[in-house]
Amino acid sequence: MLQKLLKSIVFIMVLNPMIGFGAHFENLIDLTIKVEDASYNNRVKSLQFNGEEVKLDASDMFKPRKILQYKLPPGRYMLNWTTEKSPTKWTEDAIKNFERILVLESGDGIVRVFVKGEGITMY
Repeated sequence: MLQKLLKSIVFIMVLNPMIGFGAHFENLIDLTIKVEDASYNNRVKSLQFNGEEVKLDASDMFKPRKILQYKLPPGRYMLNWTTEKSPTKWTEDAIKNFERILVLESGDGIVRVFVKGEGITMY
C-alpha cells in the first residue's frame, strides 16, 4: 500500500513539479530588512511585514532594533512601520505611520531594505 502511494506521488510530481513546491529555489530572492532608530527622540515604535507584526528589540544606539532575513519568491510585499517622535512644535504629530510596497522582481538576487526612523532605503 505504501509503495503504491509513493509511486503515485512520484508520478504526480513528474507530471507537474509545481504541485509540491511553492517556488523553485533558484527563483527565491534574498531579502534583508534592517530597522534602526534615527535618534533618541525619533524611534521606530512598531513594524509589520506583509501583515505580520514583527517584535522589535529594545532601543539601543549601538545595535539595530531588528534584522530580518527572508528568502521569498518574486512579488509585492507590504512594509508598514510607525515612528514615535518627541514633538518640537505643537502642530507636529508625535506618532506617524508609514507604508511602502516592496516589489521583488525575478531578476533580483539580493535586496536590502534599511528603515531608519522615518526614512527608508532600498538597494
